[in-house]
Amino acid sequence: ADKTQILPPRTSASQSNHFLPSRGYSIKIGMYYWLCLLGSIVLEVAGTTIMKLSQDGWPLAGMAIMYLLLGLSYFFLARAVLKLPVGVAFAFWEGLGLILITVSSVFLLGEHLDLTRVLALGMVLAGSLLVHHGTDTGPARTDAAELPEKEESR
Repeated sequence: ADKTQILPPRTSASQSNHFLPSRGYSIKIGMYYWLCLLGSIVLEVAGTTIMKLSQDGWPLAGMAIMYLLLGLSYFFLARAVLKLPVGVAFAFWEGLGLILITVSSVFLLGEHLDLTRVLALGMVLAGSLLVHHGTDTGPARTDAAELPEKEESR
């Protein structure tokens, strides 16, 4: 009996991770990491909202759910930064998270949303977009020997 390997050979260390989408996955690989980031943001907002909602009636269960959701949030954030620049991922995680938690607090917790908060949230979103568009996504240089030598000006 021929025991030939059926699976395609792995070409890089990142493909050995079983949490990554397979080659036959229907969405683009880049989209997978953005979806991980979005999932991370939603889980973080849900956990924080549940923490606040649960304080009156079921604080221990609420805290347990919050810790579970925040743990999953960080798991998906860690997945996202495998391919997304850390600064971009964190800017979106904080920016969109802040916007969503504010919306959640207005609709679920009865907090007031005034013009100052709306303008501040707009600036947070603009800052996240600026960080994203201002980040070079080229290969990172990790070894000092790879850096070009600076010419001394005389």
